[in-house]
Amino acid sequence: MSGRSRAVAAAVMLLALGAAVTLSVAVGAGALSTSGVLQARTDRTVVGLVVGAALGLAGATLQGSSRNPLADPGLLGLTAGAVLTVVVATAVLGIGSSSLVGVLAVVGVLVVGVLVHLATRRVPVARRPETSVLVGAALTAVCSSAATGILLTDRGALDQLRSWQVGSSAGRSVGVLLPVALLLLGGVVLALALAPGLDALALGDEAASALGHDVGRLHGLALLAAALLTAGATAVAGPFGFVGFLAPHAARPLVGTGHLAVLPASAGCGAAFVVIADVVGRVLAPPGEVPAGITVALVGAPALVLLLRRRTLA
Repeated sequence: MSGRSRAVAAAVMLLALGAAVTLSVAVGAGALSTSGVLQARTDRTVVGLVVGAALGLAGATLQGSSRNPLADPGLLGLTAGAVLTVVVATAVLGIGSSSLVGVLAVVGVLVVGVLVHLATRRVPVARRPETSVLVGAALTAVCSSAATGILLTDRGALDQLRSWQVGSSAGRSVGVLLPVALLLLGGVVLALALAPGLDALALGDEAASALGHDVGRLHGLALLAAALLTAGATAVAGPFGFVGFLAPHAARPLVGTGHLAVLPASAGCGAAFVVIADVVGRVLAPPGEVPAGITVALVGAPALVLLLRRRTLA
């Protein structure tokens, strides 16, 4: 892709983000005073941008390392692993430190990621994407059922985590990002540093190894980067599905396939998706709101079905 094309793509993405931010601050389910707008809508916009960027970057990293166009923290069960860990940490262990909860969520993501890898490593490469999603769905069901069961036995924890369970930036202040800032920053730095290795993996594991890359190390670091990003985002705003799946597919037509461009572009697309989904959720059923996690799924689920249909017919 030429330098001019990249500049145009960057301009389009910045305009989209600017429009999303403007709408997020201006539009709401109810009228707010000027100070209320600055305090509530601006905070949730910033949280939405950060969460969306983290999940978009995580999805691009997973898709690049696994050469799986269906890879997404939610579809592979990684988000559910984070959710279960957060519920256990807060409701069972009584941990009040958000930073410690975030670190424990990383462990939950890594455990699920390893289980998906072990369950699919002997599957033929051509069928691995669909199989990994099926395994992820099974693990999501297990983790979600366990988390729900724990919350149903603790009314206080259920009330505390009720809105968090469906994925939303509503009611979150910018301050909630501080305890997980190191997790998110570490995930961003690690993911971007892996860009050359992900380009090599796109040629196949054998080709990447021939080019001098430690393939096992690349896969492990990619999972770690995705785990840091997913855990941080989930600890802050709850589970969001499909953002990591949609963002890279939206980014590649704009910037090409090189990961040095795809990774930041996916972060930008993910940020725009979450903020726009939040805005749409505010106006769907006034004076109430539909959580952004649900409005993202309304777009993501049909997109997943369409991609699966195309792969089946190909």
